[in-house]
Amino acid sequence: MKKVTVLILVAFVTVGMEVAYAKRPPFRGPERPGVCPEVPEGSFGPCVELCLEDESCPERMKCCSNGCGHVCKRALSKVSINQTRADQGVDKSSVDISGVD
Repeated sequence: MKKVTVLILVAFVTVGMEVAYAKRPPFRGPERPGVCPEVPEGSFGPCVELCLEDESCPERMKCCSNGCGHVCKRALSKVSINQTRADQGVDKSSVDISGVD
């Protein structure tokens, strides 16, 4: 009788630990530098989860959405529009949009 009680108690403790572990948020490693490529509107890739976070991808790659699932993609540099315009020699203080409809 004691063995049955102990086994039932062990079973309840085990199930309780499994439930607690399942509710725990997933570990998130450090995010790698750069940004994911933009997914064009209306397009999507395979609906599979090939990565969970940046750490699950090879070096210099990030875990990015493909519109349906997540896949490893090469990270893009994060550059501001002002930096891009400065690199091109454009004055960032004013932009002429008079011809834009």
